[in-house]
Amino acid sequence: MAVPRPDVRSEGRERALYLLYEAESKGITPVEALELQVLEPDELTQTLVRGVAAHRDRLDAAIEARATGWTLKRMPVIDLNVLR
Repeated sequence: MAVPRPDVRSEGRERALYLLYEAESKGITPVEALELQVLEPDELTQTLVRGVAAHRDRLDAAIEARATGWTLKRMPVIDLNVLR
């Protein structure tokens, strides 16, 4: 796999963040949010979203273990998804 330009990687990460937020706000899974897109997201975006979906419990446990004075429910959705 060729390494994409840095700006393409930034765009992929940003798109993944938007899709994770969309999934959370609509009460659907991240994979469902991917599948609802009219245009297929790029490979990096898909990898990130599917990775968060597949490892969410482990990611949330790691975040919760280090979040002194915060619960996951108190964290803003965007912040939590950036951490994931």
